[in-house]
Amino acid sequence: MLPPKYLWLLAGLLLLPALLVNLGLMTLIGDEGIRADVALEMLLSGNYLVPTINGEPYLNKPPLYNWILALSFVLSGVANEWSARLPTVIFLLCYATVCVWYLRKHVSQLEALLVAAMLITCGRILFWDSLLGLIDICFSLVVFANFLWIFHWAEQGRWWRMFVGSWLITVVAFMLKGLPALVFQVLTIAAWLAWLGRERHRTLLRAAGWALRRGLSLPNWIGMGLAFGLLGSYYYLYAQQAPVVPLLERLFTESAKRTAVQYGMGKTVLHLFTFPFEMAYHFFPWSLMVLLVFVRGAFRQIWQHRLLTFFAVTFAANIWVYWSSVEVYPRYLLMFLPLVFLPFAHWYLQPAFRQTPFGKWVSGLFVTFALLATLGALAPLFLQERLARVPALALKSLFLFALCGWMLLHVWRQDAVRQLPAMVVLLLAVRLGFDWFVLPDRLREDWGTVVRATTVETARKVVAEEQELWLYKGTWIPATNSFYLSSHTGQIVRRTLHPDPFDWMIVDTTLYRVPLQVKSEFKIRHGRRTMLVGPLRPAATIRSK
Repeated sequence: MLPPKYLWLLAGLLLLPALLVNLGLMTLIGDEGIRADVALEMLLSGNYLVPTINGEPYLNKPPLYNWILALSFVLSGVANEWSARLPTVIFLLCYATVCVWYLRKHVSQLEALLVAAMLITCGRILFWDSLLGLIDICFSLVVFANFLWIFHWAEQGRWWRMFVGSWLITVVAFMLKGLPALVFQVLTIAAWLAWLGRERHRTLLRAAGWALRRGLSLPNWIGMGLAFGLLGSYYYLYAQQAPVVPLLERLFTESAKRTAVQYGMGKTVLHLFTFPFEMAYHFFPWSLMVLLVFVRGAFRQIWQHRLLTFFAVTFAANIWVYWSSVEVYPRYLLMFLPLVFLPFAHWYLQPAFRQTPFGKWVSGLFVTFALLATLGALAPLFLQERLARVPALALKSLFLFALCGWMLLHVWRQDAVRQLPAMVVLLLAVRLGFDWFVLPDRLREDWGTVVRATTVETARKVVAEEQELWLYKGTWIPATNSFYLSSHTGQIVRRTLHPDPFDWMIVDTTLYRVPLQVKSEFKIRHGRRTMLVGPLRPAATIRSK
């Protein structure tokens, strides 16, 4: 059996290959295409204040993450899937680093390492979000850092630093994702001040009065003033180039559209019951440790530990916003993961908890998962015809089988100090197998592969013919297609209401009957439809259906 430090070393050696192999292989999905296309249009237009898609203002998100992607495109020298997704991996590693750096001040280094490792290797991040060029991991890092800032300086009674600093961090979070940043800020500060007031005063009235006075103190007003001043400065500059009222209206509609306001009470009530089970599925296998909540004394340990108490209060103050929202995706919850993973690790490392029926269930499920992963490593050997394009298939499969089997022995021993890092190694090995075998197979089967290939081919024809490319009137294409067209032509695909018959047009033939000289065509994801491209016939009559 390997000593724990060597298991952690092995996990470190696997980490970067697991996160980076084939990172740029798959076609961008819808939201990735939006982020990448907005960033690319900033570079092409030189306008970094007004985000656009097809040259028209994009109102759904503030521009900070687009600036980050634009920087990634510039530093890498190319705008493609790899450079769009690399920031996600970097921010994930930064998120894990922040967990280790700060948590070890309040808990053991082993617990801090476990929280960081559990964050990276939970199912939703390891097999989905870490593969995509989306905002959420970066946003979650900033929000979690704000949680820590609030706790750290409130504990020291340094209220100026706590309020002003947290509001400045909130500005960064707002520029990433808008109003949710303000919701996190207000709810977290209000909840923690209320808790501190309860600790200082026995009566509810006096506790509420203390929290209210602290919340209305000068440091908080100064912090809010600075935050809204900085945000107002951006929107003032924005208003010099584009109408700001539609942008501000969209900020509020984006936050309200996933609630009962849109979906009604029936779906909302159903969501209240299904939400915990759905989230447990997405954050498997570490979510299995939620069973330890039912061990006697679990909550008592939380209230006896200062940081765990803050995490519990912060979680309770914020999670209801998402629990009550029908259209909520797991990636919206990534800032909560350290809040729940820390008590999980804290409990599981105690023999008294592992020896309870719930602890034995968790350990047994870990063993079962490790066994299935080990056997699954051999699956590519039986799919060699389907995976024929994977180089050294047998060697890779046997390597993963040996590694997973070795980790299975450590998990089987049920010694938590070895079992948990062995689980981390095993999960990284599974991700490596996913990179090697699943992604190439998915590439072959995915409709997005056809979308990318046909769009890039169209872009090459446009370049070869030295043409300008336009969207014809009300024709709409997904941002993914726009990104591939712009990245390969070097031009923004803008809309025109007054087409030049000699320019190449992208025409939605379900909306318009146009006598088009078809020069090319490409596919889009929505409805698996085909868009036609070419010049209009001179002097031809163009009419709508």
